[in-house]
Amino acid sequence: MKQILLGYRRTSFKGKDGEQVEGTRLYTRFKSNHVDVGEETGQIFVKPELVPGNICDYIGKEIAVEFNQYGKVMQLEFPALATATK
Repeated sequence: MKQILLGYRRTSFKGKDGEQVEGTRLYTRFKSNHVDVGEETGQIFVKPELVPGNICDYIGKEIAVEFNQYGKVMQLEFPALATATK
């Protein structure tokens, strides 16, 4: 599913089992049949290993999000960033 990355927040908390949970909450917008006019916004919780260290570079860019049958993020694809040339 294609989405536009609007922002993010790194988070750390104790889960229901008492274990420490680390991750990043991504804030996005996307086309949806549930909105009459405009786009829907949402948030996605992802594991730290799915998020690139330079995530700030992707704000405003389209990313691809793949979910499993339980609605959990399985894969994120970030676009290749253009490099400056002389």
